[in-house]
Amino acid sequence: ILFVIIAFSGSLRNSFVWDDRGLIVDNPSIDLPLKDTVNVFINPLWKLAGYAEYKQVYYRPLVSLLFIFDYKLWGLNPVGFHLTNIALHILSAIFLYKVGLLLFNNSQSISTAAASIFAAHPIHNEPVGRAASGEVIFGFFVICTIYLYLREKKYLSWAAFFLALLSKEAAVMLPAGIAILAARKGLKKCLAEIIPYAILIAVYLILRASFLDTVIGDRVEKPLIPKILTMSAATFDYLRLLMLPYPLNPFYPARWYESILEPKVLTAAIIFVFLILIFIKLRKNTIMLFLLGLTLLMLAPVIWKVNTFPSGPDLSYIAERFLYAPSMSFALFVSAVISRLSGNKIKKYIVPLFVIIAALFSIASIYSTRIWKNDFTLFGKIAANFPNTSFAHQ
Repeated sequence: ILFVIIAFSGSLRNSFVWDDRGLIVDNPSIDLPLKDTVNVFINPLWKLAGYAEYKQVYYRPLVSLLFIFDYKLWGLNPVGFHLTNIALHILSAIFLYKVGLLLFNNSQSISTAAASIFAAHPIHNEPVGRAASGEVIFGFFVICTIYLYLREKKYLSWAAFFLALLSKEAAVMLPAGIAILAARKGLKKCLAEIIPYAILIAVYLILRASFLDTVIGDRVEKPLIPKILTMSAATFDYLRLLMLPYPLNPFYPARWYESILEPKVLTAAIIFVFLILIFIKLRKNTIMLFLLGLTLLMLAPVIWKVNTFPSGPDLSYIAERFLYAPSMSFALFVSAVISRLSGNKIKKYIVPLFVIIAALFSIASIYSTRIWKNDFTLFGKIAANFPNTSFAHQ
């Protein structure tokens, strides 16, 4: 809790920026009467905000409900919206700590280390620092789903999972991660535990098909080889930002990698081989396999959709906000790896080590969150890094 406050309390001074205006400030449905709440569930995100002419590809009613709730509570005071994001981030860090205890036999060292890293990670500068980011509520329901599953509260876990689906489409990957954990109980038991989640996904896809212009989003019209190479490079960049969140940018302009000889693609190939070896090594360690597998599974949709994310008139190659949910399982995985590789004599220093890392992350988060202070700081940063992009001058 302290790390979250240190790292992100500065966001309370941030104004509404970029999409905050369309989704909150100028949204005609932001003060939706209670009797009309059903409109949230039958309209896409941007259509509800008054942009019916847009191609509708986002069905996220829980995100819209969060904005409406914040408006009724705070009005158009951005402080309240940021306060809600901070509160959700704190709750997610607490649940992550509890998940660590359940996975690692009440190991407070691994749980504390992971929760501290997640709490302060600079990669969360947009999800926590921007008012209209829906990643925090999505991540909250993801970690709640896992926690309730581990506690064998199956009905509550199903409910949390459906709320995660209604927050962001990437939640469809979560049952595949849970299946890794359930597999240790045998095939029959695994199927019995996963089928309810699959049924909820089917219900969700029916809702998407009913209200959106597309069920799975826009197709990428690009030859297979450049797409695979670019997806590999994107995987490298996402993993790099999880481990070393520097430099950070609010915008990564779309680009395609055409040759396997490009340094980033070659590095990605090496990492891919390394990951295969890790999975082979962990094949009998269900918990570690689950944590690493879930990280990659939650990243898979945005890696597949590389270079398709609209940013004003431009497209983004990747976006840091997509790392919010994957960073949860990754923090637990890294904490457990370091703890288990440490000898008994230095294990007692694991928590102090991670506290130091979290403190450094907090300092970095203080500065990176300032990017979202106002439109001038946001677009000034983009213009400084990518002066030729239209997005920088909107």
